[in-house]
Amino acid sequence: MRRGSRLLAPALLALATALVYLPALRNGFVAYDDDLYITQEPALRGGAGLESVRWALVSHAGGNWFPLTRLSWLLDASLFGLDPRAFHASSVALHAFASGVLALALTRLTRAPGPSLFVAGVYALHPLRVESVAWAASRKDVLAGLCAALSLLAYERAAREGGARRHAQVALWTGLGLLAKPVLVTWPFALLLLDAWPLGRLGRDGGLDRARLRAALREKAALFALCAAAAVATIAAQRAGGAVRSLTEFPLWVRGANALASLVDTLSQTFWPTGLAFFYPHPGSDVSLARAALGASILAGVAAAGFAWRRSQPWVLVGWLWFLVLWLPTCGLVQVGQAARADRYTLLPHVGLALVVAFTVASWAGSRRPVRVAAAVAGAATLAACAWLTQAQIRVWQSSETLFTHALRVTPDNHVAHINLGMVLFREGRLDEASAHLGAALRIAPGSPLAAGWLGQVRLAQGREQEALPLLSRALRADPARDDFRLALSSALRARGRAGEAASVLRAAPPASRARPEIQVELAAALVDAGDLDGARAALREAQASAPGDARIAALMEALEQRSAKDR
Repeated sequence: MRRGSRLLAPALLALATALVYLPALRNGFVAYDDDLYITQEPALRGGAGLESVRWALVSHAGGNWFPLTRLSWLLDASLFGLDPRAFHASSVALHAFASGVLALALTRLTRAPGPSLFVAGVYALHPLRVESVAWAASRKDVLAGLCAALSLLAYERAAREGGARRHAQVALWTGLGLLAKPVLVTWPFALLLLDAWPLGRLGRDGGLDRARLRAALREKAALFALCAAAAVATIAAQRAGGAVRSLTEFPLWVRGANALASLVDTLSQTFWPTGLAFFYPHPGSDVSLARAALGASILAGVAAAGFAWRRSQPWVLVGWLWFLVLWLPTCGLVQVGQAARADRYTLLPHVGLALVVAFTVASWAGSRRPVRVAAAVAGAATLAACAWLTQAQIRVWQSSETLFTHALRVTPDNHVAHINLGMVLFREGRLDEASAHLGAALRIAPGSPLAAGWLGQVRLAQGREQEALPLLSRALRADPARDDFRLALSSALRARGRAGEAASVLRAAPPASRARPEIQVELAAALVDAGDLDGARAALREAQASAPGDARIAALMEALEQRSAKDR
């Protein structure tokens, strides 16, 4: 087959993928990590420069370190400003390109164009992909996916032809993928599975040659070292950001049971993709043990069947283990954040499931032309249905309100959706609606500092200070680093003539917060109200040291000096 013919189907898939995701360009940013990582990030507003590049390389804001992703955001912001259309267009282009590369890599690996195209089509068009592609903050997923596809393409040549240069290319793309998102920490094991099938490098007829296995492991030593380093860096960043909660909040049995129950949910939404949401609340100790048992049965049952069929249908065991290996880092055994699972975690694991389905059907069809035609039509219809559902899911991500409202429709007791919708409504001045959602969040999760703090701010805006003060105090006890809640509480106390208490609240801030000019300015205002002009002057000097060019601080200092002179 000529080169142009081999590239045609992957190119058409990439084009189809771009067209399906084109409506994402009409979506805006959403108030869920887009603000944390993009719209409120000062380094992105200033455009490219040495300081912003340094930020991209070293920042672990949000408990995550992914320098390649931040560099890609910086490029978008430098070229187009903070225009959501540009950010979405970049993600769509990256995903479309990755889909084409994956189709080409799988075709070369398996020498089976039809099933390979279906697998890449599932990767490209399944509705569970929408979160990765239509959410600007999830650029890290599509970048990691593209790097994984390029690594796979390079690995096919390296495995068949050898050579240090080709293996270096595999390491390069794997390393870049880890810098986009460390979800590839188990990638060498996925490549090892391909050595078993379809490459047949570990033995013949489903057998395992130990010498060949040792050689394959030695060959991947550099990849294992890269992944180990990425894992260490990731855990350090997440601990620094307070994102790793497994050892303090959820015991091992809860994490294990949730992982197995989530396996059931993931498989269910793979074959019947409805009820998708941006956030699935973690059940904690209320996790369904029946669903966990079902998950364990499925896991063991498919593995046992794959092992029994390893000689006649090796793709079943390889595809299932691929799914498990790439799902493992995000399955929740090490709990990060509050979610039970996430749609974006299926990006690369889905390739394994699609391999099982596609090659099983192709094997069943065999050389019978009518059956092969029927299988091809069924595959095309499946991908068309996925594309239709994907476009509907893209509309869910149109705005913050559509995203959070949809989540509340499809997930019960979703306190995170209530909190985020309440925040959006509060910023729009829809105080009664915001109050209802934040109150619901607090009933579902009484210990949530965000629910208490934002409801406190709503109460302040409603003129209900007496109700606001205990809510804001409660939020700060749970999360002392929330400077916005601290400033709101101080302002409310000063308004009620309790300037001394306001100053105490500000002085109780963590050192990192105390260094912020906003905290020092508010402290100065509280001290002035309390009659402590010397203390106010000292606070303003600290604020000037942090923000020497701030005109507001200079004006306040001048007014303070004038008042001191008048008092004398």
